[in-house]
Amino acid sequence: MKDAMKKKSDTGAFQAPNVFFSLIVSAMVLLLSALPDARAIAPSNKFQVIRSALVVKGDFSAARNAAVAESLAAAVDTAVMALLPRDTLIKQFKTVSKAFSGKADQFIQEYKVLTESVVGSEYRVFIEAVVRTDKIQEHLFNAGIMEARQKLPKVLLLIAESPRSGSDPVFRPPDATNTLPPSTEAGIYEAMIEKGHSIIRPAIDAPQLLKTFPASETAFSDTDALELGKRLEAEVVVLGKSLVRPKSQIPSGSGSSPGDLSIRALKTDTGEEIAVVSQRFHIPDSDDDKAFADALFSAGRLGAADLSDRIAQKWSRKTEAIASISLQMRGTDRLENFVTFRRALVELPGVKNMRIEEIQTNEAKIRVDFQGPSSTLANTLARSVFEAFEVLILETAPDRILLALSHRKPDTDTAPAETQ
Repeated sequence: MKDAMKKKSDTGAFQAPNVFFSLIVSAMVLLLSALPDARAIAPSNKFQVIRSALVVKGDFSAARNAAVAESLAAAVDTAVMALLPRDTLIKQFKTVSKAFSGKADQFIQEYKVLTESVVGSEYRVFIEAVVRTDKIQEHLFNAGIMEARQKLPKVLLLIAESPRSGSDPVFRPPDATNTLPPSTEAGIYEAMIEKGHSIIRPAIDAPQLLKTFPASETAFSDTDALELGKRLEAEVVVLGKSLVRPKSQIPSGSGSSPGDLSIRALKTDTGEEIAVVSQRFHIPDSDDDKAFADALFSAGRLGAADLSDRIAQKWSRKTEAIASISLQMRGTDRLENFVTFRRALVELPGVKNMRIEEIQTNEAKIRVDFQGPSSTLANTLARSVFEAFEVLILETAPDRILLALSHRKPDTDTAPAETQ
């Protein structure tokens, strides 16, 4: 190749004056500098992938479906690699592989077959897929592979604590300047902030509202706490008690005083208890106020870290909502195929309702209520087997699927026309 290029240059046919060449280079630089950086504007969760599958015994439909499935799995793998540090992926490769094997459908928001072709005995597809990186993060977290990165709920923090005297716990909120010494509440606050929660401390964020609750100087009941949480638009209320046994109950020479911390998380909208942590801690047996405060602070941090992880796990396991999905269909001119497809569609798992919205020449629109994302429905349809026709998924989006019913020809050795 180099020799051929050299020969062309030697003939002078491809030579240009230096000035003209410089002008072209300058124009190209200006043009390129004016273009937006594709990496900067492209969504980080959008991936383009090319994959192929062997055509076995002339079954182009099966080969196409396999190639699409391989492409979607590759898109999910690429997203996982973008989220995990290289060293983590190497060390936990087996765990990661097990966590995602055969589950690509769960993490694809939408995809589009950009083009496809048959090359020899291979069916090749070029797809563009939008991957649910937030769900991948949740999955990695639940598998213990990485820290939670999903959006965590806004939390109202209400903690009652024992004073140094060892009397009953009281609600002792920080003042507006947050000048109280370290405490269990301060430790819980710091740990949950580090985990990614948005925290509401009513004495600082809503002091006037707090005064309307008569129990605010002692401890809150669940009913009052949930009401305050709703008025402050918190998604979760964390109620807690930190109890330190008084010195009069501690044998002399024991060296420390035991304490008990219990914290609970309630969903504000339903009152459901979604996480509970109880733990024992120890206060040094001395008159050092700083040592007392530091022990409370450490106990709060440790307990809140555990509670936050439990909240995150519960928060990520939400039931799939019912989605209204529009099926935009082509190739419906053969009525028998269209009727067979509709009957099969109603029987698919997750399909709750189906209604025909529009029928035109060789096109139709069907509205489906489906429990799960459109990508799951699309891939279920693509894997469905029909004797007289095959289902080609051309494009998916969160609220619609573009598909075609392709009638099977008697001569299956002939490759299908490429989808435009």
